[in-house]
Amino acid sequence: MDKVRLIFSFLFILSSLTYSLGQEITEKPPKIISQTLSQRWELDSIDKKGTFRLNYYKPFYITAGRWSNSPNLIPQSENPDYSVPETSPYNNYEAKFQLSFKSKVLQSMFWGHGDLWIAYTQVAHWQIFNTELSRTFRELNYEPEVMLNFGLNANPLGFRWRTVGVSFNHQSNGQDLPRSRSWNRVIFHAGLEKDRWMIVIRPWIRLPDEEDENPLVMDFIGRAEATLA
Repeated sequence: MDKVRLIFSFLFILSSLTYSLGQEITEKPPKIISQTLSQRWELDSIDKKGTFRLNYYKPFYITAGRWSNSPNLIPQSENPDYSVPETSPYNNYEAKFQLSFKSKVLQSMFWGHGDLWIAYTQVAHWQIFNTELSRTFRELNYEPEVMLNFGLNANPLGFRWRTVGVSFNHQSNGQDLPRSRSWNRVIFHAGLEKDRWMIVIRPWIRLPDEEDENPLVMDFIGRAEATLA
């Protein structure tokens, strides 16, 4: 009797799974709607949502499988005060994740055309598989930013120019000497749209620093970036 009951229970579960899977297959998948520049930066009056609302800024991601064939065991700098004298037993494998938020703090400045935003991004390099170093964080990069953004509606060269602005950006790993790394820059940005395409261009200028920890950082990180979506 128990075997018969078990068989009927199994058949009932199997039929329920088949029905639910059939429903999922026949139902239409949800439509994915990408955000425009106006929606991301609240440019048009219909998209404005006020101040002090938390929004995403740069992408959120996490990966537990980052691999390097040659991890930097002894960080060096062109400034000898910031060169590490001893090596660290870092693993080739580590986890990495990024968190990033922004919030508008002032709206409709400069005759109703400008908004002031603050942002914070953090990137973590985690030696989660390294028991020798007690699964330490190899690097934590902190990046606060203040941005002044202006909404536009111009059409040069067939593109719809939607936004221009400028920001002050600070990036630091928050460590003590000689592992400390930090720099400041002024970033200019412009956002354009065409049909279903969007491009954001961000060139920057590095600000001088008396205690320069990264004299040649621009040669490695670059002097601009472009995002196409």
